Amino acid sequence: MSKKTIIRKFDKLFSRWVRLSHADSNGYCECITCGRSYKWNDIDAGHFVSRRHLALRFDSRNVFPPVNPDNVMFDPPAIVLVIVPFPESAAASAAHCSTKGCDTPPRKIVRM
Repeated sequence: MSKKTIIRKFDKLFSRWVRLSHADSNGYCECITCGRSYKWNDIDAGHFVSRRHLALRFDSRNVFPPVNPDNVMFDPPAIVLVIVPFPESAAASAAHCSTKGCDTPPRKIVRM
């Protein structure tokens, strides 16, 4: 199996995982661009940094669910993203840092 084929197959699996991991208990995801909800299989897995950069291609911090028109026509100035601490307990943050070897709590990107 070629490298291209393996990447293509993993792209499909990773896209499905991203969309399902962002879905609520009813299977709906909120579009990171427009804020509307869509069924997980009617939404894309969009990358902030292009998939051509393999180091970030399968990094879940770089991929969020935009609806297809927003993913294709995404205009970066139209959305403001900020990094905020996860609303987790201090114990969870400490556990994260002890396993990751860092001194800052885990963070996520949110749409403003």
